Amino acid sequence: MEKESETSNTVWAMSPSDLNKITTGFESNIVPKRNIDHCPTKSWLPGMLREGLTSKVPENPFAFKHPLVNPRISAQKGCFTFHGKQLKGIEEYFFSAGNGCIAKLVLKTPSKRTEILKQLYSLGFKEDDIYCDLNSLTKRIVREQSLLIDA
Repeated sequence: MEKESETSNTVWAMSPSDLNKITTGFESNIVPKRNIDHCPTKSWLPGMLREGLTSKVPENPFAFKHPLVNPRISAQKGCFTFHGKQLKGIEEYFFSAGNGCIAKLVLKTPSKRTEILKQLYSLGFKEDDIYCDLNSLTKRIVREQSLLIDA
């Protein structure tokens, strides 16, 4: 789906609600909205998402889902992370809490990348599911038609 890299490809996967539980004590996905007083991270958000509060940067990172995203981000079911003042990597918070809900996948060779892509395709994940645009749809059609021609 992405262009081939000269170096290793790396993918991180984590549980956003677990990160929030570890770093903020709030075990949930955070979805900032206007006028939501019970949001524990409201004072950390940009002015347009918090009314009348002074800005303060938190010490620790947290994950949040932005309610106003484009179709690509919605399709990927992704979260954003705000990293705070600490210099520690997010994985260090999981490790120190004894929480295994984070994984790093390093694909050191192009053959491993190709193998995983084939597995994803066989499970029904397609280019245009992740990248909701005409370019990705075209790539999927070309790939699928090439498979039919080669068969």
